[in-house]
Amino acid sequence: MTDIICRAEISGLFVRVAALIKALAAHCSALAAGCSEGRQIATRYHDLSQLSGAELARRGLTRQSIARVALGLQCSAICEISVRLRGAVTAAPHRVRGPVP
Repeated sequence: MTDIICRAEISGLFVRVAALIKALAAHCSALAAGCSEGRQIATRYHDLSQLSGAELARRGLTRQSIARVALGLQCSAICEISVRLRGAVTAAPHRVRGPVP
């Protein structure tokens, strides 16, 4: 009888450990995604900050708007900003994440 109880307890323990591992993996995945997004934001900010005033104006931006655009809080005149990422020109779509102050 105690053998059956021990098996049930061990089985329940395995289920709880598996759930814990799954939750930990989900948190690690979210952390990695956040780090990746942070690097993308930093790259956009750096690339935009290197542009001249005239180049920013052509894109509908000012120096004061670079941080908001890099974070995706402000949409430019064309709602997409071309930035240089690792030598290739790509478009960075902007998502509104909150109210623009």
